[in-house]
Amino acid sequence: MYGQLGLGDETAAREPVYLPKLLPAGSFGGEKIASVVAGEYQTCAITVSGKLYCWGDNGNTTTNRGILGVGSDEAFVSSPTPVIGALLGKTVTYVSASVDSVCAVD
Repeated sequence: MYGQLGLGDETAAREPVYLPKLLPAGSFGGEKIASVVAGEYQTCAITVSGKLYCWGDNGNTTTNRGILGVGSDEAFVSSPTPVIGALLGKTVTYVSASVDSVCAVD
Protein backbone atom coordinates (compact mmCIF):
# COMPACT_ATOMS: atom_id res chain seq x y z
CA MET A 1 0.00 0.00 0.00
CA TYR A 2 2.89 2.38 0.68
CA GLY A 3 5.43 0.79 -1.64
CA GLN A 4 6.88 -1.53 1.02
CA LEU A 5 7.28 -4.38 -1.47
CA GLY A 6 9.72 -2.31 -3.52
CA LEU A 7 8.13 -3.22 -6.84
CA GLY A 8 7.94 0.36 -8.12
CA ASP A 9 4.28 0.93 -7.28
CA GLU A 10 1.96 1.11 -4.28
CA THR A 11 -0.06 -2.01 -5.05
CA ALA A 12 -1.05 -4.18 -2.11
CA ALA A 13 -0.34 -7.91 -2.34
CA ARG A 14 -2.99 -10.20 -0.91
CA GLU A 15 -0.85 -13.33 -1.35
CA PRO A 16 2.85 -14.06 -0.72
CA VAL A 17 5.11 -12.52 -3.37
CA TYR A 18 8.51 -13.91 -4.36
CA LEU A 19 10.48 -10.68 -4.72
CA PRO A 20 13.77 -11.72 -6.39
CA LYS A 21 11.94 -12.42 -9.65
CA LEU A 22 9.91 -9.21 -9.47
CA LEU A 23 12.47 -6.60 -8.46
CA PRO A 24 14.13 -4.84 -11.38
CA ALA A 25 17.68 -5.99 -12.19
CA GLY A 26 20.22 -3.87 -10.35
CA SER A 27 17.78 -2.88 -7.59
CA PHE A 28 20.58 -3.09 -5.05
CA GLY A 29 23.49 -2.03 -7.23
CA GLY A 30 23.84 -5.62 -8.39
CA GLU A 31 24.68 -6.80 -4.87
CA LYS A 32 23.16 -9.63 -2.88
CA ILE A 33 21.13 -8.86 0.22
CA ALA A 34 22.47 -9.84 3.65
CA SER A 35 19.36 -8.93 5.66
CA VAL A 36 15.94 -7.35 5.36
CA VAL A 37 13.78 -5.66 7.98
CA ALA A 38 10.19 -4.55 7.62
CA GLY A 39 8.47 -1.90 9.70
CA GLU A 40 4.76 -1.24 9.55
CA TYR A 41 5.06 1.12 6.57
CA GLN A 42 8.62 0.75 5.29
CA THR A 43 11.20 -1.90 4.40
CA CYS A 44 15.01 -1.75 4.48
CA ALA A 45 17.75 -4.08 3.29
CA ILE A 46 21.47 -4.29 3.92
CA THR A 47 23.67 -5.56 1.08
CA VAL A 48 26.57 -7.93 1.70
CA SER A 49 28.94 -4.95 1.46
CA GLY A 50 26.96 -3.01 4.10
CA LYS A 51 25.02 -0.54 1.96
CA LEU A 52 21.56 0.32 3.27
CA TYR A 53 18.51 0.62 1.00
CA CYS A 54 15.03 1.64 2.16
CA TRP A 55 11.60 2.08 0.58
CA GLY A 56 7.96 2.54 1.56
CA ASP A 57 6.35 5.39 3.53
CA ASN A 58 8.69 8.39 3.45
CA GLY A 59 6.55 10.60 5.69
CA ASN A 60 2.89 11.29 5.15
CA THR A 61 2.93 15.02 5.85
CA THR A 62 5.15 17.80 4.57
CA THR A 63 6.56 18.26 8.07
CA ASN A 64 8.01 14.75 8.29
CA ARG A 65 8.85 13.95 4.65
CA GLY A 66 12.22 12.32 4.13
CA ILE A 67 12.16 9.99 7.13
CA LEU A 68 13.71 7.15 5.08
CA GLY A 69 16.88 9.16 4.51
CA VAL A 70 17.01 8.46 0.78
CA GLY A 71 17.05 12.09 -0.40
CA SER A 72 13.44 12.14 -1.64
CA ASP A 73 10.66 14.47 -0.55
CA GLU A 74 7.99 12.22 -2.07
CA ALA A 75 5.45 10.72 0.35
CA PHE A 76 6.20 7.17 -0.81
CA VAL A 77 9.38 5.60 -2.18
CA SER A 78 8.21 2.58 -4.13
CA SER A 79 11.51 0.93 -5.05
CA PRO A 80 14.73 0.16 -3.13
CA THR A 81 16.73 3.39 -2.80
CA PRO A 82 20.17 3.89 -1.21
CA VAL A 83 20.16 5.73 2.11
CA ILE A 84 22.38 8.82 1.97
CA GLY A 85 23.41 11.52 4.42
CA ALA A 86 25.20 10.39 7.58
CA LEU A 87 25.34 6.77 6.36
CA LEU A 88 26.82 7.54 2.94
CA GLY A 89 30.06 5.58 2.64
CA LYS A 90 29.48 3.74 5.93
CA THR A 91 29.23 -0.01 6.32
CA VAL A 92 25.89 -0.75 7.97
CA THR A 93 25.89 -3.86 10.14
CA TYR A 94 22.39 -3.77 11.62
CA VAL A 95 19.05 -2.10 10.90
CA SER A 96 15.79 -2.12 12.83
CA ALA A 97 12.38 -0.76 11.83
CA SER A 98 9.24 -0.01 13.81
CA VAL A 99 5.90 1.63 13.03
CA ASP A 100 7.33 4.87 11.68
CA SER A 101 11.08 4.84 12.22
CA VAL A 102 14.26 3.11 11.10
CA CYS A 103 17.54 2.89 12.99
CA ALA A 104 20.85 1.64 11.59
CA VAL A 105 24.23 0.79 13.15
CA ASP A 106 27.54 1.10 11.34
